[in-house]
Amino acid sequence: MEKTPEYKGLERELKQGIFHQIYLLTGPEDYLRHYYRDRIREALMPGESMEGSMNLHYYRGREISEEALIDLAETMPFFAERRVIILEETAFFKKGWENEKLAAYLASPAPTVFFIFVEREADKRTKLVKAIGAEGMVVTLEAVKDRNTLFVWLAQMAAKAGKKLEASAAARLLDFAGTDMMTLKNEMEKLICYCMERDRIGEKDVLAICIDNPEDRVFAMIDSISEKQLNNVMKDYQELLLKREAPLKILSLVARQYRILLHFAEGRGNERNIAKALGIRDGFVQKYRRLAGRISREEAMLALEKCAMTDESIKTGRISDQLGIETLLVELAG
Repeated sequence: MEKTPEYKGLERELKQGIFHQIYLLTGPEDYLRHYYRDRIREALMPGESMEGSMNLHYYRGREISEEALIDLAETMPFFAERRVIILEETAFFKKGWENEKLAAYLASPAPTVFFIFVEREADKRTKLVKAIGAEGMVVTLEAVKDRNTLFVWLAQMAAKAGKKLEASAAARLLDFAGTDMMTLKNEMEKLICYCMERDRIGEKDVLAICIDNPEDRVFAMIDSISEKQLNNVMKDYQELLLKREAPLKILSLVARQYRILLHFAEGRGNERNIAKALGIRDGFVQKYRRLAGRISREEAMLALEKCAMTDESIKTGRISDQLGIETLLVELAG
């Protein structure tokens, strides 16, 4: 049975108005860490901004010492019920930093102070994390990998802007942006601005705005080739030409995609090691794994052979570069 994400409990408590004096938001999902940091801050200090507030404090890195932090926590809030201190990516949770004083203080903090610690990594074996767990709430925000969950989240984001996100557009966005929520949020904001005059966001909008990297566009071409969708292949190819990408560069990128797929098809070692060795960006491992499931080792090898033959024909003048690549794409998608 799938484990319920820890943020569900936090979400439930925030809606019920249940607060802890100390929060530690940790884990690899940047978007969720920042989202819940702001949700907790707003719940504790409604309407207060970071600028100009005498009871809301933000420190990053080593901007404040253990002793100074405790002194601040002991100071009564200025004409208010609470003092909220946000600390992000500090040295307090690094290995070798036991922070005895702070751990001891957090066991019994002043009743008016609230802490929000935001750390990508925090060793849960340390006294500090154990103290927070005993007196407050430690929430590990793991990366969200479930596409259906992300579909719903993206659709909600679009709905808040008065737009409907088509399922095909959401699928295409996830294919190319990956499952990193911060990246998806940024791409959705671009899409909402791009579709300002319309009430729907479609797949063509994702292709027009979100796939700016030529390698991403070529990946889209290979994806369409695997589905025998020649029209989509040629649309992507024309987009690359309109952006003044040289035909031989496009050919090189096509060959690179098939070389990567061949590595995945042959299962040459750990996928993370393959990704690192071939310079594959984070979030693309899943995409290549999925695509490799539709393209066999033999098909990848044949495609590479055809790429090499096309390259030779162009460089020896037997065919023009543009016509040579168009012919290749038709053969691959045929």
